[in-house]
Amino acid sequence: MNRRSARWAVMLVGAMLVGCQTIQQPVEPEALLQSVTLSDEMDVGPAGGTLSCGPYSLVIPPGALSGTVHISMTQVTPGEWPIDLEPHGTQFNVPVVLSFDAYSEKDPASMTVQYLNPQTNSWEDWPTTHAGTTCSAELPHFSRWKLL
Repeated sequence: MNRRSARWAVMLVGAMLVGCQTIQQPVEPEALLQSVTLSDEMDVGPAGGTLSCGPYSLVIPPGALSGTVHISMTQVTPGEWPIDLEPHGTQFNVPVVLSFDAYSEKDPASMTVQYLNPQTNSWEDWPTTHAGTTCSAELPHFSRWKLL
């Protein structure tokens, strides 16, 4: 292709691109949560801290940790409840509180927090408190947790 033909090709493609418009459909918040992996992380020390992402909240009270630890919470699969709290196996001097806002569920009051027991590789119920659509549990350690 010579320079003149190349210039015409570039002008033609440019004209086509200028004439194109993207039609964007509105995205419902629930649909967005179904396609995005949620996560949060921070360094937390003896003073405590709070992490949150989407319907998940983790409160680490003062005194729960003796030193500074890099804490992360990551949704395992977009649109599903399991969440990894890391580093796995971290033990606390005072329980931390993991909360799930189950507003999108049919009957949040009937749901239970569970953790994946690494020794048995099975989900086990954990004592759960309910306040409106929020389901919470006091955790003595980190692992994979979910709401069922």
